[in-house]
Amino acid sequence: MLIAILDTAEVNMRCKACNIELTDYEATIRCSNTDEFIDICSSCLSAGGDVNFSDRADLRTLADIPEFSSLFDELDEYYNE
Repeated sequence: MLIAILDTAEVNMRCKACNIELTDYEATIRCSNTDEFIDICSSCLSAGGDVNFSDRADLRTLADIPEFSSLFDELDEYYNE
């Protein structure tokens, strides 16, 4: 008997615009018109000004809010110097 072993490697979604890894929240954002995943990070989405999307607010964290995200990046740079 053959037993199929699934590859347990995690697949990380990336932003189509800036290529950063998407958070769980960002990976679930869909276009309201087509219901397709848009695969864009919160920073790029807010920069584009598009508000026509649906999301899973229960997955949103402070890191998914662009203003806080840049603050976390600055703190990370400060502590990793």
